[in-house]
Amino acid sequence: MAAPFPACPAPDSVDAFACAAAEFVGWCEAAAGEPEAEAHAVLRHLVDLYSLALRLHMRDCDLEPEPVGRADDAAWRAVFERCAALPFSCYASVFDPRSVRTGAAELDMGDLADDLADIYRDLTSGLSLYRAGHREAAEWDWCFSFRNHWGRHATGALRALHCWAADEAAW
Repeated sequence: MAAPFPACPAPDSVDAFACAAAEFVGWCEAAAGEPEAEAHAVLRHLVDLYSLALRLHMRDCDLEPEPVGRADDAAWRAVFERCAALPFSCYASVFDPRSVRTGAAELDMGDLADDLADIYRDLTSGLSLYRAGHREAAEWDWCFSFRNHWGRHATGALRALHCWAADEAAW
C-alpha cells in the first residue's frame, strides 16, 4: 500500500492573493511585449487570480479604511491601451450562460482590453488596503468585487484566451 501524501501546508489565502494581484498589476503597468507571449502571460495571471479568489472568505468587516490606491480613469485607460498588444480584442460571449434554459440567452460582445482594465482597477483597490495593513478589509474588497464584478470579466477573458491559444497559438 502506498504511503499517503503528506499534508501540504496551505499558504495564507490573503497573502497568496495579494501576491498574485500585485503580479497582475505589475504586468498591467509594464511595457507590452510580443503579442503571443503577452496573451500567454495574462492567461496565467488570470488563472492564478481566479483560483486564489475562490479561497478568499467574505467575512464581516469594518470597512472604515478607504482605499487610497484605486486606479483612476487615466490608469485604467493606460491598461486598456497597453492591451492593444494582445493578439485580439473583441470576442463573443453570453452574459449569463444559465439563460439558455429559459431561451433568453443574449449574445454579447466581450472586450479583452476592457476586461483586463476593469480587473486591474478592482484589484488595485484591495491592494491599497492590503499595503496599508488592512488585511480583512482587503480580503472583503477582493471577495466582493470578485463575486460581483471582476469574476465575470475574468471568466470571459479566460474562455476567449483559451480558445485563441487552443486554435491559433503555440503552447
